This record gives sequence, C-alpha cells and structure tokens, in this order.
Amino acid sequence: MAESRPVIVTGASRGVAGLAPYPGGIPGLFALAIAGLVLDDLVISRPEKLPEGWNVAVVVTG
Repeated sequence: MAESRPVIVTGASRGVAGLAPYPGGIPGLFALAIAGLVLDDLVISRPEKLPEGWNVAVVVTG
C-alpha cells in the first residue's frame, strides 16, 4: 500500500504544494492506471460553484 501523506495547501492561490496540474483541472478523485478500481460508498463533496481550475468531472480515470 502507498504511503499516506498530508496535503499542504499554499498561500492565497490555495494550490497544493508539489502537485502537478491535472488534465482538465482538479477532480474529486483522480485514478490513473488502476486496474479493477471499485468505489463503494464513496462520497465526494464539492462546492456547487466550482472554483477556477477544478474539473467538472467528479471522477477522472485513465
């Protein structure tokens, strides 16, 4: 299992330190190259009006 790390939000931009930009903006969940991903009882809460730079898709896989 991958090591858990805290997210560090930086300054007024509210950007995440060390985070590469997501294609299309920040989704609620980004899962790249994960075979057999199952999401049971997952709740992702996001603001009704998404901030700039957020992806309209809640879940992005690839």
